[in-house]
Amino acid sequence: MTGIKAILLDVNGTLYSTKEALEPVFVDLGLDPSLVELFWESTLKDAFATQMAGHFQPLREFASHHLYKLMLKAGDPMPNVSEAVDKVMTALTAAEPFADVGPGLKALQAKGYEINALTNGSAALAKAVITRSGFPERKLGALMDINMACAWKPAAASYQWAVEKLDLQPYEVLMVASHAWDVFAAMREGLQGAYIQRDDIEHWPGYIKITPRYSVRSLEELAEKLPELED
Repeated sequence: MTGIKAILLDVNGTLYSTKEALEPVFVDLGLDPSLVELFWESTLKDAFATQMAGHFQPLREFASHHLYKLMLKAGDPMPNVSEAVDKVMTALTAAEPFADVGPGLKALQAKGYEINALTNGSAALAKAVITRSGFPERKLGALMDINMACAWKPAAASYQWAVEKLDLQPYEVLMVASHAWDVFAAMREGLQGAYIQRDDIEHWPGYIKITPRYSVRSLEELAEKLPELED
């Protein structure tokens, strides 16, 4: 037996592609769509660093800052950054989930696992993406975000808060993400880990000397590997 009772999903990059969601928005804003990855990585870098310094700000604040810089560099002397970041947030909420999300979550739920999420975005975004996959809202567990915890993942406080809200022991929760840092940080707090490799390049990195319990290419594969949960 694994001891796992609940699934805790990452959302951005795990359930959908942030790159594919934001490229059309960048075109609409007059920005080079190839800058999406730089924008997203810069946003997360500053968010993580600020969190490490002991200060929390939501995603929108960091996204606004980096959009403003990109729009200035693109030649817009007076960027309407509020409107621009609204478009970014709307696009993320409207993102199309990966094809395996709906079938994978249904298979996990059918085996008895509660489906929850902990995202660096918003609970509303998580709900929108998951239900768009075809997974029924009524079968969802807790949808949690960093604004509730006031702590960005991978800060320890974020995972600790989520586990407390689930009223479970850390080892009873399986953190599922396509980001090694997210899985690793959760494992450091006693959660179990499942790494989803979403492309042919992002293997589990060798510089992290512990490995997750599961390393898969899809949620459907994860469901196949997890045992059926006994009542």
